[in-house]
Amino acid sequence: MEIDLPPARLIDGRIAFFTFATRGFAPFVLNLHASLRRHDPALADKLIAFCADRRTAAELAAEGVCTVACDSDDLPEFAEFEGPGFGRVVSCKFALARRLLRSADYVWWCDGDVVARDALGDRILDLVAGSDADLLMQCESPGDRLNTGFWIARRSPAVDDMLADMAEQTARADVDDQAYFNERHARAGDVTIAALDPDEFACGNRFYHRHLRGAPRGRVLHFNYAVGRGNKQELMRQHGAWYLEQPRSVARRARLRHLRLTLRGRIGARRPRSAS
Repeated sequence: MEIDLPPARLIDGRIAFFTFATRGFAPFVLNLHASLRRHDPALADKLIAFCADRRTAAELAAEGVCTVACDSDDLPEFAEFEGPGFGRVVSCKFALARRLLRSADYVWWCDGDVVARDALGDRILDLVAGSDADLLMQCESPGDRLNTGFWIARRSPAVDDMLADMAEQTARADVDDQAYFNERHARAGDVTIAALDPDEFACGNRFYHRHLRGAPRGRVLHFNYAVGRGNKQELMRQHGAWYLEQPRSVARRARLRHLRLTLRGRIGARRPRSAS
């Protein structure tokens, strides 16, 4: 599928901002879009959701999302991490990025389980303008593991080779694309990478298991490391990051569960250990 985006669809005429949705993942893409509408309406208008099938594309378009149907009906409705079809689903983002870079100077990939908590578009433009790296990427800290769920890549031969390799390797088997990317980067080092601030662009390991006061303060929250649709939605509700309409009682119960877990963790952390 060839993709020729008009300049008006690009951020600042240069950056294609996109995600990918299978039918089962559509609610998370709608939630991402809703978070952008809340905090950065101009950026919400630039998001392009490539959809595995026409029905999903129509449903997202009805909610105001710009969609493109890929007619990939053979993909699973919802692919769990390293489960059946997972590799073929994640392969799509790398293949799409290659095609988008034929008409854009940069591509900005965003997983559907990401939410914006503040204005984002101008911040990304500033970061792009201030960096000569091939890739700006989310980084998991502690550990400094590069995260393949949120990145901005510029057009270059090295980036094209990397994207082609990622698309091919992930499509072959249901592999962890993030693990393969980190191994590949350590081995090849053919693209230059600048890591995004892990507090500003927070991954799940930054806030799931830490007992913070109130909600995390990152500009972006990425709800990775949560397997299962119900579990992921519950975590988002607990952190006040589910932006779609929901009964107030559901949101209130989720927040109370989060508060109880947080208080339990603080009390446990203060309790003196017995002598061994």
